[in-house]
Amino acid sequence: MSPNENESNCLHTACGGGSNEAVKYFLDKNYFGLEDKNKNGRTALAIASRKGHVEVVKTLLSSGALIESKDKLGQTALVVASGKGHVEVVKTLLSAGALIESKDEGGFTALLAASQFGKMEIVKELIKLGADIHARTNQE
Repeated sequence: MSPNENESNCLHTACGGGSNEAVKYFLDKNYFGLEDKNKNGRTALAIASRKGHVEVVKTLLSSGALIESKDKLGQTALVVASGKGHVEVVKTLLSAGALIESKDEGGFTALLAASQFGKMEIVKELIKLGADIHARTNQE
């Protein structure tokens, strides 16, 4: 995938690549807004969460990134990280106040996303933290 395939800016690409040093630099210089989105509606936090870069996620959260921002599919960073199996990112997002029952446009919660892709460590953690095991998607 080319760096501009999703029309990402330098902050987005630094987040996707896990370059915490570059992320801190771009934030310090205020070159980009924390909530700037690429063409898929993903913020820097969503991109870092999707790729499993926990230190970048922590940097973005401490810089004031909105934890419940949704992309064009209605996915939050927590739903995406859960489906991708990024345990430490999921724990970090939950500790920072991510809503465990947030749903995307398909009705997927973090637990449903983790279940769909067999991310059992996350499934167990979410259930332990009180995720609704009776939640249902909007799909058949």
